[in-house]
Amino acid sequence: NAAPVYLTFTNSGTSAFKGALLTTDNNTGKLNIRMAGAENSRQILRITNSSTTSFYEAQSSSTKNVSNDGIGKVTVDSGRIDIGMFNDKSAGDIYLNGGKLSAIGLDSEVGTLAANSLVWGAGTLVVDFSENGADLLQLAGALSILESSTLEISASAADLLGWGISEGSKYTIITFDPNSGISQDDINSIKISAQSGIDAELVAILDESNNISGIGLQFVQVPEPSTFAAIFALVAAFAAFMSRKR
Repeated sequence: NAAPVYLTFTNSGTSAFKGALLTTDNNTGKLNIRMAGAENSRQILRITNSSTTSFYEAQSSSTKNVSNDGIGKVTVDSGRIDIGMFNDKSAGDIYLNGGKLSAIGLDSEVGTLAANSLVWGAGTLVVDFSENGADLLQLAGALSILESSTLEISASAADLLGWGISEGSKYTIITFDPNSGISQDDINSIKISAQSGIDAELVAILDESNNISGIGLQFVQVPEPSTFAAIFALVAAFAAFMSRKR
């Protein structure tokens, strides 16, 4: 049996790929992904369908069959990676050890990422928003929350208000197997990172048997336009004062 195939990204900046990722049928598993980029690097990975089922390999003078059936294990150590896949294809187990992970749509910033499981360590899960909703991480299996987990709200207060998102708005951001054993204390341990003026809390989502099967994000505070106007007025007044002083 051939060894599993690993694709490692070591970006120093932002890079984007949109296309099919094919593996030969003699491999033991799907293509595994690892993000190990610089601190502020980003890899956008939009995986699309393909009609290609084989190719001719000159080295062996033979035809190889290929498949395009999602990806395997995803490991995020550093940098940021955004993943979106066609037809609700799924990733394998995700290990968020560091860096940042986000779902993305094939043609939009907001999307759904399906995966088998997530071990959420010292990394950050980034959630994008739009007028149509928010990113969703959809796990078929377990969620494990370790220490130093962070969730980042990737939107400004002005953007949220423009999309009709205000205090009390609630979004499901992760779903998982209710047998994961996640408690409200686990959810409370997740740090929320947001821009100035935005306050939100994470809440448990219960299934019909009252087991926790998801995590929702509810906005507690989103500054109103009048608040922005007051801030801008203060900034303008201060700038005028400093100009006169000079």
